[in-house]
Amino acid sequence: MDTSKNLIRTARSDFRSEAWNRFVRIYSPLIARWLNRFGAASADIPDLTQDVLMAALTELTRFE
Repeated sequence: MDTSKNLIRTARSDFRSEAWNRFVRIYSPLIARWLNRFGAASADIPDLTQDVLMAALTELTRFE
């Protein structure tokens, strides 16, 4: 899956933007599937997904 540079650029500048919401919609299901595949408890997947997205948001500010 390719993520457009414009989506990343816009999402990292404002986490309240539609771009960030789109990023979350695109990647939340993928992250949840990875967590499930690696054995995370079903009840923990929503919280872990949010943790991963928050880490991604932090790292996006440094992405070039």
